Amino acid sequence: MISPQRKQDKILTETIMKTKRILLSSIAALAMCFSLASCDNSHDTEETNVAESTASWEYYPDEQPVGYYKRLSISKDGETFDEMLELREIANKGYLVLKDDWTAYFELDGEITEYTYDRKNLYLKEDTEKNNGFAYVHINGRLVVDYGTTIEQYMILTDDELADYSAHGSDQKLIMKKKTDHANIYKLMINT
Repeated sequence: MISPQRKQDKILTETIMKTKRILLSSIAALAMCFSLASCDNSHDTEETNVAESTASWEYYPDEQPVGYYKRLSISKDGETFDEMLELREIANKGYLVLKDDWTAYFELDGEITEYTYDRKNLYLKEDTEKNNGFAYVHINGRLVVDYGTTIEQYMILTDDELADYSAHGSDQKLIMKKKTDHANIYKLMINT
């Protein structure tokens, strides 16, 4: 015969177990709902246009973005994975220099593309009527330039990077200088 205390303990244990199962089932159902809600990938199928995404850019015209900038990234509308990988290799090469006389140039491996600019757009030097500008925004030492189907991001050079750029010029010259320095150090180590 089961004692009444034992019977009560058994009922209490069963009730606790049922409550735990219900609670765990509720938590699992809630987690499933949250995961399904967060997996809404409908936005992935929509095409976005670079020009539409930059239409709301604001620029504060009281500041001229004079300085030396290094390119950090490139992104193109509708690029494939392979194209992204190709762009990744060249994305962090090149310098954009904005001068206080409203002229600018982009330097990549010793090749220079000249620009003029105003408070909202970069223009190729040949575009003297300033009809085909490339919108840009300057935010906290970063420049983001919209070339139509391509957006490039630049970051202002640090003091050390500016000293290297001033001393050595383009990326290619700097790379060659570093290789020469390493080779000279290696030769010095061998000779001693």
